[in-house]
Amino acid sequence: KEVIQIIWNIYPNYPVVQLVVLFILLFVTIDFLPALVTTSLYFIITVCVTVGRDLWIENKQQY
Repeated sequence: KEVIQIIWNIYPNYPVVQLVVLFILLFVTIDFLPALVTTSLYFIITVCVTVGRDLWIENKQQY
């Protein structure tokens, strides 16, 4: 129970841990290359959405 609590406290604060967990789950269910491609696409899309959202909020606050 304590181990799960420690993981639960660490998991949301470190995006790298989220990517590693996603890759491991995908690797277990599918092959290495599709897991790597899916994880990479997830990372790229997440970064683009975050940058776009930040720019939109910054633009909204200027006007």
